[in-house]
Amino acid sequence: MKKVFFLILFFYITNFNAYSLEKAIFPFTIDEQVEDFKENENIISIESKALNSDKYWNTALTRLDYILFQLKKIADENQKKLIKVHSDGSSLLGSYFERYENLKKYQDIFGKYVKPEVKNNIYFDEKKGKILVWFQIDNVGKPKKPMKEACAKILDLYIIGGLGMPDQKISGYTYHNTILNELFRGGDYDDYTEHLKKIANNIVYALGITSNISNSLEKRDEDILNMTCFKLSNKNEIDYRKWSYKTKE
Repeated sequence: MKKVFFLILFFYITNFNAYSLEKAIFPFTIDEQVEDFKENENIISIESKALNSDKYWNTALTRLDYILFQLKKIADENQKKLIKVHSDGSSLLGSYFERYENLKKYQDIFGKYVKPEVKNNIYFDEKKGKILVWFQIDNVGKPKKPMKEACAKILDLYIIGGLGMPDQKISGYTYHNTILNELFRGGDYDDYTEHLKKIANNIVYALGITSNISNSLEKRDEDILNMTCFKLSNKNEIDYRKWSYKTKE
């Protein structure tokens, strides 16, 4: 990255100087007083060995890290499907939630409704020995149905085994085709099954949904409700946690 930066910087300096017949003057004196670039100047004038000598930052990545990158890539590529609105106006969230309405003073600028947001986080819990795949959907409106039901349906039907995310068990060669990728070094797919089975058996899927129920279109008076559901393994039932609070302007 540093090399690329200085190549770009060098391009601008050398090319603009080459084609400029005379030096241009900045319109404002305070800009003109800034020191000019010197030939072959490296603007990083301070040095540090902190990163070079830190064992943590100089440890090679593992195959497990590679698998985490693959899961993150799949999640990033597909997460917007959870909040997608189809051409006929229907959506997955629309079955369970009303649209969250902006305050009236913001509607001319941002539109009448707040758009839902979705994000994901994937990491390996060293202490528990588990890979956590977490999705979070925010800015949904008032629930039409129990949030517990909505959370379970979206997690079980659309996230686990859906969105291109692998299931919590080995089924055929789905894992091999989904996340093995460059780790395949020849031989038979079956040579990798036992290793991939340990990944499948140790993925935890979780989904959090935050609902905003507006109590006023003039003030930021709201009930904030969060329902989180998670499945520890293919053998476990979906479990739930919640939190909530009120805001008053």
